[in-house]
Amino acid sequence: MPTYSDKLKSPKWQKKRLEILQRDNFACFNCGDTERTLHVHHENYIKGKEPWDYEDDYLTTVCDICHEHTHLLKTEFEKYAYSIIMIWSRDDTNDGRMMQRRVTGRLLGSSFNEYNVITKKK
Repeated sequence: MPTYSDKLKSPKWQKKRLEILQRDNFACFNCGDTERTLHVHHENYIKGKEPWDYEDDYLTTVCDICHEHTHLLKTEFEKYAYSIIMIWSRDDTNDGRMMQRRVTGRLLGSSFNEYNVITKKK
């Protein structure tokens, strides 16, 4: 039986991953970075569902640092708040994305530069 890691090498996942990266303009949904390694993050997991079978709304492009921060959220409240923020900000307007970044950055304990981009952990 293939491992989860094996499944992520599947052409089905690679196709889905590319679709999500293109949808998000190859930029981290949290901080907007386009230079770091990008991951496609599953907002939640459904037992028995293959990685490529999720609806697009359950998948988000994040850079490696934001992806790590996402998995470091410890409390159920933090996880819930983060998922609400991610879903709430899907309108993709500049105001919506900036608000999402600010709230997410505060939740993760990050600070912002003059361009409202998450720059570092406090």
